[in-house]
Amino acid sequence: MAKNNNLTDFVTDLANTIRSKKGYAASKKINPQDFSTEIASIGGGYY
Repeated sequence: MAKNNNLTDFVTDLANTIRSKKGYAASKKINPQDFSTEIASIGGGYY
């Protein structure tokens, strides 16, 4: 049975998007429990 990496891939893609939007270096670690805070601080007038 093949290992399912869909969740891992999703979390990695989400972290990469946060890094890109916030201008972080690709090597910056972002803990999944901090995603909501990181996303909320991006802003952009969509609230």
